[in-house]
Amino acid sequence: MGMTIKRLELRNFQAIKDFSADFTGDVYLVKGENEVGKSTILKSIVCLLTGERDAVLRNGEKNGFAKMVIGGDGKEYTVELRFTENDPRGTISIKAKDGMRSTNVSMLRTVLNYRNFDAEEFARWSETAEGRRKQIQVVMALLPETIRQRVTQIDADTINIKESRKDANATLKIKSAELESIKAQLLDGDTETYTEPIDLSELMQESAKAAARAADATHVKEKMEKMQKRIDEEIPAEIEQAETDLEKALAAYEAAKKRHDERVAEISKERDELTEKIGKGKEWLSKYESEPQKDVAAELAKAQAHNAKCNIVKLFHEKQSELQNAKTNVDAMNDKLAKLAEERSTLINQSELPIKGLSFGEDGLTLNDVPFVVGKVSDSQIMEVAAKLVIASNPTVNIFRIGRGESLGAKRLQSIVNLAKENGFQGFIEQVERGQETISIEEYREA
Repeated sequence: MGMTIKRLELRNFQAIKDFSADFTGDVYLVKGENEVGKSTILKSIVCLLTGERDAVLRNGEKNGFAKMVIGGDGKEYTVELRFTENDPRGTISIKAKDGMRSTNVSMLRTVLNYRNFDAEEFARWSETAEGRRKQIQVVMALLPETIRQRVTQIDADTINIKESRKDANATLKIKSAELESIKAQLLDGDTETYTEPIDLSELMQESAKAAARAADATHVKEKMEKMQKRIDEEIPAEIEQAETDLEKALAAYEAAKKRHDERVAEISKERDELTEKIGKGKEWLSKYESEPQKDVAAELAKAQAHNAKCNIVKLFHEKQSELQNAKTNVDAMNDKLAKLAEERSTLINQSELPIKGLSFGEDGLTLNDVPFVVGKVSDSQIMEVAAKLVIASNPTVNIFRIGRGESLGAKRLQSIVNLAKENGFQGFIEQVERGQETISIEEYREA
């Protein structure tokens, strides 16, 4: 059996002017109209069990105190909080029968090891993500150490995998977009038609040869034009000049004639040679122009276009492969997450939690597979679960508290009382009593 409250004394503690009571029973109903101090009684109990508090001095007073005697299993402790105008939060101390005394809140929490929450607060936690995480931690603390460590590791792995999956999904999206962009450049059948690029080396050589032959033809034409100009213009002019020179040199006719004959013979020879070369040039050009000319440039352009399409198809297949790899990566992560979730669920379900049907996932608690939130689970169910969790969470101090107990109903209240008695727990349940202007604490009696 754990420890329970034996006595509680309050003076100038928030709404309470003076209060003292001894407790020997199991479950007490803290009754009264609203604003008479019911919540203050419950708050003082939590304050003295955990050291959690804000300014507690009653308005208009100079000082005050809160004192609790708690004991069981041969142990007894006195916890006291004294506060003043200058120190409205006060100083808390714990003293044992064996003489141990400390004003260190950490010592108080070590000795009593009380896990504090009430049903109403526990219910409100389900309204926010942070609160739902608190609820999970409460239940997690009840699992065997090895199971708790594994579930914690699974949760950490799940978070890491989900973070990685974000990047993987982003990669998947990028690869899909890249593939669609490339796909837009292709027509139906292109991926089958343009699988192998054309070797351009032979066509490039033919293209170079054709260009060289075309250049040679141009060069021959230019030389022929020059030779024809020589025949048509330069040579007649020179002959004419020679004739003129002959007329001027009649006096030296013999010598001049000899020179003239030699010159004419030389020029005539050159003319014959040029005429012969022109004939050969015409013959070469006639042969060149009569040969069928291969349109290498068109074939090269066509081959280059083919190869460009091949490159697109190659890139298409590469991106298709990258997309498949990205999908495989995401699928593997999803499979890992599913296995972790299954293992987590199995571990939790195989552990004997204090509430039948209570479990939890990464998003929060569930009760009989129903989300443990207000509106899905009744207020009375929430309070009963909270009471059971307090009992399971506090092996040292056997105390629980419930605010707004009037919402429980007689059947649920009786169930909680029975639970407290079975587990040796002491409970303080707040109940609104209309028309009762003073606070009262009554031990619960079965009707």
